[in-house]
Amino acid sequence: MAVNCLPPYEQGVDPAFTKRGRSGRVFGGEGVLADLKSNRICIVYDGTKGYCQRFVRELAPLLEQRAFLVDTHSIEQGPLHTADYVGLIVGCPVLGLGMRHQAPGPKMTRYLSELSNLEGLPVGLFCVYATRAGGVLGRMRSLLGRNGAEVVVEQAIWRGAPGREAHVIPTECMVRMR
Repeated sequence: MAVNCLPPYEQGVDPAFTKRGRSGRVFGGEGVLADLKSNRICIVYDGTKGYCQRFVRELAPLLEQRAFLVDTHSIEQGPLHTADYVGLIVGCPVLGLGMRHQAPGPKMTRYLSELSNLEGLPVGLFCVYATRAGGVLGRMRSLLGRNGAEVVVEQAIWRGAPGREAHVIPTECMVRMR
């Protein structure tokens, strides 16, 4: 008689052992993935000069470790259907010295003002700067606030070390976007 000596997490889940909790969610088996769709968030960013992509590559795995399904969406890809998500994370680069209202740029400003279905949607904000962040996060907060979004976290990221404080946004999202 063969004995399975693997630890439980490596043995896999037998579909016969799935069960439903009080909320009707399926635990174990294939129902786990269906349940996780309620934790879907999207990182929306401005791809100008590639500042944000580097941070998004570090941010997405940290969010996935916290049981989120993460989609990334560059504003160059067109409009976003926000009803599919429990929250958004929006980021833009700060070009120049971060002074004189240079960020967010005209493309991002137009994109944020055209986003719809944001009423009560939790949103995290980040900007990636080279010299200083300036007032970009405040301007992004006011643009999204006009559309009814609820900003739950803001963070300015230095372009030289984007991973240094990358844990802040995922931690706040874990608490405030469930």
